Amino acid sequence: MSPAKGKRAASPALQPQDPRLDKKSKHEHDQARISVRDEISRLDAFYKDLPKISGNIDAEQFLASRMGEVTALQAAIKTTSKELRVPAFERLPRFLRRRAASHNLHHLRARDRLKLSIKLANGKQVRKSMRKIKSAVLLEELRSQKAGVQWLETHKWHIKRMKMQNWWGYRLAARPMFKARITNYRSFTKICLLHDASYYGCIELTGVERAIVQLMDTMTDPRLPSVGSQRYLKGTRCGSTFVYDQGAFPCGLICPITFVWRAAAVATKASLWVWVHPACFNDILKQMDSIKSSLDDARDVKISDLRKQLVRFDLTGARSTALLQAVLTPIASSANADLWMQLQGVRSAACLPANCVLGLSVQDPRLRFPQKAKPVRDMGIDARAMLDLCTQWPTTAASSDIWSSTKRRECVESKVSHAQLQKRRQQMLLPGGKLAWTSGQDNAIPVILMRRPQVEGTGHGMDAWTLVLPRTYGMDFWRSFVFAGARVGGVEDMRHMCLDVGRAAFPYDYAMTRAYDAVAAIQSTAKERAWHARPPAKRVNYAKLGVLSPFSIPVATLARPGRTIGGVLPFLVKDDTSMMDTPKSIDLLVHVRVWSAFDTDGGVFPEGARIYASASNEDDGKRTPIGYVTSGDYSFMTGQGQGIGVCLLEPLQHLWQQKQDTMTVWIQKLTSRHCRRAHLELIKI
Repeated sequence: MSPAKGKRAASPALQPQDPRLDKKSKHEHDQARISVRDEISRLDAFYKDLPKISGNIDAEQFLASRMGEVTALQAAIKTTSKELRVPAFERLPRFLRRRAASHNLHHLRARDRLKLSIKLANGKQVRKSMRKIKSAVLLEELRSQKAGVQWLETHKWHIKRMKMQNWWGYRLAARPMFKARITNYRSFTKICLLHDASYYGCIELTGVERAIVQLMDTMTDPRLPSVGSQRYLKGTRCGSTFVYDQGAFPCGLICPITFVWRAAAVATKASLWVWVHPACFNDILKQMDSIKSSLDDARDVKISDLRKQLVRFDLTGARSTALLQAVLTPIASSANADLWMQLQGVRSAACLPANCVLGLSVQDPRLRFPQKAKPVRDMGIDARAMLDLCTQWPTTAASSDIWSSTKRRECVESKVSHAQLQKRRQQMLLPGGKLAWTSGQDNAIPVILMRRPQVEGTGHGMDAWTLVLPRTYGMDFWRSFVFAGARVGGVEDMRHMCLDVGRAAFPYDYAMTRAYDAVAAIQSTAKERAWHARPPAKRVNYAKLGVLSPFSIPVATLARPGRTIGGVLPFLVKDDTSMMDTPKSIDLLVHVRVWSAFDTDGGVFPEGARIYASASNEDDGKRTPIGYVTSGDYSFMTGQGQGIGVCLLEPLQHLWQQKQDTMTVWIQKLTSRHCRRAHLELIKI
């Protein structure tokens, strides 16, 4: 065995190296160090020659100097995008598209080749194809438009967020997509419930003031203040009354109306606006024409239909005034601008006169979009000045250019387009700022604010406003209110709000009117169809329960032998003698509010429940009810079941002898054999 055997071989790194290799690597290393040193010296000399920069950089000046470069970059991006656009690929429907796009025309369907060939030959830019409509909701909306149903200006906003239904010739929002009613209750009690009431028709009467008053007095309730009352003629207050068939009072109720006179108008050329529910618009318009032709003094009165010229929004809730103050920015030089700025410190409209009217000329809300409502806090206001303002509302406060048809038309025709506003925003040095209103470039939009009266007897102070503005501006104001914090409600939400506050809703609670009969017929058909859709074993057996009319409310059967129902007569006071002077052959109905007599577990009173004066003979199906519940559900405001209904007037007179304000009655549901004790009170207007 050799001596090297059994020992490990030396590592290559420990083996002796060639001296010539060490010399070469050392020389290369020195050369690299010299090169780095020379580069550092060169850079030091270069930086020493640069000019010295000191001080702060002005952001606006720096952005302005680079604006040309940014604009050139954007133009280059757009040009490149157009050049890279593949028309054949974009004309393909989505279900035929693949990863790769072919420039071959034969890749298209045969019916699309000719259209694309003509466009390419003419050098036209082929726009992007429309997306294939897959949503059943959108298809239903398109069918409704083709069927002649009118759309409101805010329709496209509603169809994505609300359940839509056809009512009175309009496609209206019924309720939001979410199902919780508590959200609706919190909206009008704590925040703001916004409702597009543009489907209410506006009728304009122009002529001699005395002739207009004479025409309206022949068809309105004589117990209420006349349309020609001094409190309304100045135009500083809006009023409300009820319209009847000509010469049929106290029977023949048509519907309630709201009206307002033009402020500072000459008596020989006065103007009156009347808002009517769409279910009765044609009936009232025909009756006005008939009365006009029969009265000699009223033949010169001009009757105009303003349904397609005005937009109306209803705001209800504690934050309504704050939202209006955030969205409505008056023109500094316009009338009533100082008055509106003086009201900026008002937290609630409760300190303002009831039914007051305020006319303004405001800026386009798109200039300052999105607006933000101010937080609720105590504002420094002059209490004495506010008291004088409320007691003596200025006579010029209601003046507005919205009364002029010429001004409305000019405002609509000269509206600034959205593209022009976007171009102005792009030219701003700092993005995200608010656009300033410019005279001659931006419009002054005339509007009218009407304060609706608060609901009495609820114990809750809720601000209620109505905003009227020209057409084509509805969506602009709507988006501003929504982004400022308002919550949107539909037709059913407004009905639930009336139920919570204990107020009758038209036409659902106005039995024996033509509008109510039309709605009841539609709802009765839907209920009967739903009942037949259930299996026989799962249906409610109304025959065993003794219910003869389970799907509709038989109000006409309340009439006593030898009498007929004359309709609903709004209740004023208990000693109203006009309610007792009706013919003996007619029975009148009054609106009532019923609620459970038990604080807890009192149940709810659904629609169609029967109201009895006593609980005797509970199992006797032949007893006669004195009324019916027309709207009923759980009320979040009272914390128990509540209902709005109609009752015969004469049987309630006997109950007044026992209880002055609140009476005890018995209510039986359609699905029960037993009655529940409840309280009843008359709804006063």
